[in-house]
Amino acid sequence: MLDRWMDLSLPIRDGMPVYPGDPPVSIRVASRHETHGYELRILSMGTHTGTHLDAPVHFVPGGPPLSDLPPEAFLGRAFVVQTEIMPPMADPAEWARLRLPPLPAGFSRGDILLLSTGWETRAGTTACFDRIPRFVPGTGRALVAAGVRILGLDLPTVREEGPDGAAMHRELLGAGILLVEGLVHLEGLLRAAGTCPFHFQALPLPIEGGDGCPVRALAGPLPAGRSRTGRTGGRT
Repeated sequence: MLDRWMDLSLPIRDGMPVYPGDPPVSIRVASRHETHGYELRILSMGTHTGTHLDAPVHFVPGGPPLSDLPPEAFLGRAFVVQTEIMPPMADPAEWARLRLPPLPAGFSRGDILLLSTGWETRAGTTACFDRIPRFVPGTGRALVAAGVRILGLDLPTVREEGPDGAAMHRELLGAGILLVEGLVHLEGLLRAAGTCPFHFQALPLPIEGGDGCPVRALAGPLPAGRSRTGRTGGRT
């Protein structure tokens, strides 16, 4: 049982590696104590930098943006599991293959699922975006059928094997499943929480029309007397 708060977020720093093609990260000091009497920074980055949340509109035309989702959509009861990693189909230089493990016995529709793949050891480096593991076909369909409300994982993006690299995003986001990608410290969370539920939250800025946003993702003890909190409103 998790009895303390854990930060699952990758720190954002100037010039940090980003997904190929995404805007670079620039953090510049605009005002200093010595000259202005206060500090202020100018931030420039893509909405899918570091540990970030994907809103449905990211891949679903007409899907709800961040500003249309209620605060409770970004938090709730969660479980963490370790994925089954299999070797590539043929060439060892290809991506590893991931299979969804059985869900914890206490998992219910509307809960949050965090997947630990071990990829977090590459977080913050260019290697994080090299040969990202892919899920076996049917993983997205299984997550939708299980009633997962938020899927979080330590990969910088989700993809099933196959020619359509965006299919898994469209399937999950189209079903109202929010994605939190680029999590860290999931292996420590596995050791601390085991198979017990805990509280998870990943709160984005309320960007009008926003397709995504970096988040401060946290795991901690469930609120006293509460077994579950938060639903998106669009799922049953």
